Amino acid sequence: EAWFPTEIGDWIVRDGKNYEIVNQSPEHVIMRRPGGSEDFVPVQEFLDTLFISLSSGYRRTHIIGLSYKHLDIASDTIPEILSKSVHKRIAARIGDEALLNIETRLVDLGNSSLDFKILVDIGPDQGQHWEPIQTDIANGVVDACKANGWEIPFPQLVVHKAN
Repeated sequence: EAWFPTEIGDWIVRDGKNYEIVNQSPEHVIMRRPGGSEDFVPVQEFLDTLFISLSSGYRRTHIIGLSYKHLDIASDTIPEILSKSVHKRIAARIGDEALLNIETRLVDLGNSSLDFKILVDIGPDQGQHWEPIQTDIANGVVDACKANGWEIPFPQLVVHKAN
């Protein structure tokens, strides 16, 4: 049985931060953040915290609300275009083979928007791209909105005057 739940070279998310495991011993674990800074953590502290291993693959998600004026194309056209636009951005970073799946769903009819959820499944050995992929998703959504003239509404507060 393995002593550690990670191996050197694995990528994890711990406390909302992305790390590469660069060293582990019975006394400590050394984790490197993108950019090069390193955290030295006693083994027991490392083992007592929750983390997500990214080495076998992972999913990133993003929710976007669009105006109700796009209702006619909400169930088919918008999900298809959003998925293609996000795919283009992510594939440019990691290639098609590492991008396992993209699915866009209409998930809610919100108070001021049609809410879509974009689910992106990334294959193994792409942990170093965990943060940039979230940016790629957002940029792909912006690209699709600009290209198609889709409106992203601001939440609205309606005040009624009492009679």
